[in-house]
Amino acid sequence: EDSYGGMTTVKEDRDSDGHVVRSLFTNGKFQGDDGPQTSAQMAFTLIPTLHLRHRDNALMIGCGTGQSVGLLDALDFHRVSLAEIATGILQAAGTQFSGINRGVLAEPRIHVYLEDGRNVLLRRPETYDLIAIELTSVWFAGATNIYSREFYELAKRRLRPGGILQQWVQLHHIGPREVESIVGTVRETFPHISVWFYGGQ
Repeated sequence: EDSYGGMTTVKEDRDSDGHVVRSLFTNGKFQGDDGPQTSAQMAFTLIPTLHLRHRDNALMIGCGTGQSVGLLDALDFHRVSLAEIATGILQAAGTQFSGINRGVLAEPRIHVYLEDGRNVLLRRPETYDLIAIELTSVWFAGATNIYSREFYELAKRRLRPGGILQQWVQLHHIGPREVESIVGTVRETFPHISVWFYGGQ
């Protein structure tokens, strides 16, 4: 159990071909796996990176399995920072999912901040070519802060010229009104946005 009250668990199941699949959960909420969701987890990082002018400095908010952070490292960003508030998530990524994240948390150019990603943006002067947000669903406790106009304005101030903000938006357990609200709020701050659908995500 983490200091903020979250419980991290890893569950093993077998897929239809008999392969063992590990899934990561926080308080029973799915966070990622090393099976069916890996293609979507890769796309979260690869799609915005296709549109970047520079790959100098990146911030990942939310670790999950660590696969996305591993991809940023493999794409030769000069510096990659990771903000994650749950020690259990970091431990699970480092021990249970190193096969898909390439042991990235042990890499010297990965800077891990054990704190809220919003606080990292507020308290540190760094600017980024990519700010990637892969936190849990909007209805999960505390997550709504990163779907607010204030947060988007803060993120925009921390982006370098030509920089990109990428945010995973859930499509399950919410309706069109909530999705429209999220996209509309982003649009108030960022004049150019695009929405991508890949791997069921």
